[in-house]
Amino acid sequence: MDIIAAEKQRKRRAKLIAEGKCTVCKNLSDNLPKLRCVSCTTGRVKSDNQKRREKRYARGLCTNCGKNPHKPDKRRCQECCDKNQQWYHESSYKVKNRILDKQRRKDRRQRIIDHYGGKCVCCGESEPVFLSIDHINNDGADHRANITKKKGRGKQAGSTTMYKWIERNNYPTDLQLLCHNCNMGRYRNGGICPHKEMANE
Repeated sequence: MDIIAAEKQRKRRAKLIAEGKCTVCKNLSDNLPKLRCVSCTTGRVKSDNQKRREKRYARGLCTNCGKNPHKPDKRRCQECCDKNQQWYHESSYKVKNRILDKQRRKDRRQRIIDHYGGKCVCCGESEPVFLSIDHINNDGADHRANITKKKGRGKQAGSTTMYKWIERNNYPTDLQLLCHNCNMGRYRNGGICPHKEMANE
């Protein structure tokens, strides 16, 4: 949804609320000041759109346009799928959000790097691109899996989720900065970076 469409939708919702109507079925609401009536909130009444989509799918038609046969592995026809993809990639609202998300992630990562000293604790590498967050206790895989388990997901936390967790938990002390070389060397060398072994020889 682009910015103009979003603004129109916001105005429509505001008008319905001012008239005391449900923002879903548009009937007079029996559940004020909430936005939806009791029926729409509890899901006891399916929307007309949902019923129409089910009928179209049962007849083998696209659930969106109702004109063309739907794809074997989809509920929509090829034409509607193409339009949806085009809208997704051309939407100024989504493009803007993707750019902002990328910048927010970059800023968050830099704050974390600065907090943990800005350089690899082993070799002193300070180029941000080469640095990574390391779990001092070698429990990174379990920790990432535990973060996503709490969110109801089945995979390990990615870097964005991990960065958010670090800031929300006030930069835990069991983390440190290592460059990718030292991080991998530590992993392959039984928890001890080869730099340290060389220094002790």
